[in-house]
Amino acid sequence: MTDLSDLVPALKREIAEPGQYATYFPGVTDAQLVGWLMDAFSQAQLEGYFGTTVLDVDNESVSPDLTPGGQALVVMYAGERILTNRILNMTSAARYQAGPVKYETERAASVMTEVLKQLKARRDRITATATGVGGPTGGTYVIDQYCDRVAAGWGYTY
Repeated sequence: MTDLSDLVPALKREIAEPGQYATYFPGVTDAQLVGWLMDAFSQAQLEGYFGTTVLDVDNESVSPDLTPGGQALVVMYAGERILTNRILNMTSAARYQAGPVKYETERAASVMTEVLKQLKARRDRITATATGVGGPTGGTYVIDQYCDRVAAGWGYTY
């Protein structure tokens, strides 16, 4: 059984650079992050991963244990969802005033869009690798049907 609270430190590292988590996400509790991890696990399961794995919402755990790669996938999905929401909720402009001096700056939407593209591209690469499409073999499998032909009696005698 994988306790999702054990994945909280990895999630914090996923969404903020070292030492900056409390600055970017003040007031966010570990329990809230576990909720994001549960949502992320459910999303991954909807997309075809973790077929027989069960999420125990009451105990905030997954059974049977997730592999290290499975844990990383759940953290990645949760991080993507959190960062997407953070980007969407950012104000597009900041205004400052000190006496008669006014300063205004606008956050570039193109930067936000690029971050989302990078997150999606990373997930697409992982999905492609997991499904065998575009992997080392390009999704092509070679199967020798010798046993099938012998079982069918196609003339192989000794």
